[in-house]
Amino acid sequence: MDPATLAAIILIAGVVVLIGIGAPIAIAIGLPSILALAAVVGTEQAVFVASQRMFTGASSFTLLAIPFFVLAGSLMNTGGIAERLIDAAKVLVGRMPGSLAQTNVVGNALFSSVSGAAMPPPPRWAPPSVRA
Repeated sequence: MDPATLAAIILIAGVVVLIGIGAPIAIAIGLPSILALAAVVGTEQAVFVASQRMFTGASSFTLLAIPFFVLAGSLMNTGGIAERLIDAAKVLVGRMPGSLAQTNVVGNALFSSVSGAAMPPPPRWAPPSVRA
């Protein structure tokens, strides 16, 4: 059997079976990938390539921002700061029409001011009331 065909069969069957038995998505994608790589290039080289790819992906500065942003949000939620920010946003814009959307925007602005994130300017296609 052709190595590419063998790898495709291992990948597709492995993902379908693992998702079918309720495995987490990361395991359902990762395990068949490593097994298919081992079937095509050999076990020693598959372990080396897989570990090298994981390290390369984890050392990306851009991708490291995602878990730290989630951690900051989790800490704010656990500490009650997030609820206080939303309550403050409700006080500011709660009586205006469309207050749910405006509370969301003001809450995000407050969160970005606390976490140090920069808010992008509204796009050109946004209505004038948003751009003002």
